[in-house]
Amino acid sequence: MRRTFLAAATMLACNPVAARSGQGPKPIDPGLYCLKQHLTGYTGTGHDYDLGNFLMWVEVTKTNGRYGVSIGDQMPDNPQILEADTDNASVLTDGSLAFRFVDGWDNHGKARVYPNGKVVLVMTKRAPMNQIGRNYGTYTVSKAECAAKEFNQSS
Repeated sequence: MRRTFLAAATMLACNPVAARSGQGPKPIDPGLYCLKQHLTGYTGTGHDYDLGNFLMWVEVTKTNGRYGVSIGDQMPDNPQILEADTDNASVLTDGSLAFRFVDGWDNHGKARVYPNGKVVLVMTKRAPMNQIGRNYGTYTVSKAECAAKEFNQSS
């Protein structure tokens, strides 16, 4: 019995995640996170043109120990919005929140929101009438970006 206890104690001491009371990194705090990113179109002729701002918003909630995540993003040259949400995201060992979704065009996707604000949207099954594929990708959101006038709910 004593050998088993010592072996378990040694394994815990060598594992930094297990050594912290069995808890990994903490998920991103509940709140609203945003991204406003200027995009330029490329024509291949050396004359690039201004597209405008890509906008993304991520809202994280926590109710009764369960995380909810709502994500929306829009390209500047297309009025369509990619939306994904869940009221029960999985908390992974690295602290990220993950869930699967079906977008408004029947594409299947998966979303992952990391504690540092990194957001990864991956299309896992493309629908025949896919209209929103460019909106998938890897982005970084922050609370500070929500100060942009585009995210002001009262205007």
